[in-house]
Amino acid sequence: MEFNAEVPVRRDQVHHLLRSLNAAMIAQGYDDALRADLCLIAEEVACNVLEHGVPEHGGQEHGGLEHSAAAHSGSKPADDDAHWLRVGIVRDGPRLHIEFRDTGLAYDPLACPPPDLDADIGERPIGGLGVYLVQALAEDVRYAREEPHNVLRLVVRLPDPGS
Repeated sequence: MEFNAEVPVRRDQVHHLLRSLNAAMIAQGYDDALRADLCLIAEEVACNVLEHGVPEHGGQEHGGLEHSAAAHSGSKPADDDAHWLRVGIVRDGPRLHIEFRDTGLAYDPLACPPPDLDADIGERPIGGLGVYLVQALAEDVRYAREEPHNVLRLVVRLPDPGS
């Protein structure tokens, strides 16, 4: 599998990034479960980029995603000042190597403490569960700040075709 997409970091762009990823995976014959996992990972990462990396969205605030415009491949969006998110996926044998690269404010999602899953749901702080899910779905997750980019790299093991 090879997939590359780049979108401006805006709420209205996330849905089409996910649709593009899902369509590429369907075209390459990946099953429903893997497609759901990768779309969940992509949505969680895009949400973190939007909520923590874009100053006009209030920095550390949390919120839901609205879905509606188009992802595109290729070069940086026309507005050079816009924040953007690039997603690249390459298959290497039984694994997918996924890279999320954005131009937002420095933010390491892996530095957040894990959620307290034993706490009453009404007592849990908002946020943190998405990163936990991403880490649970991936075999390896690493963050680096490569100025001026946040780079999140994941390795996802493909299901054994015999199982």
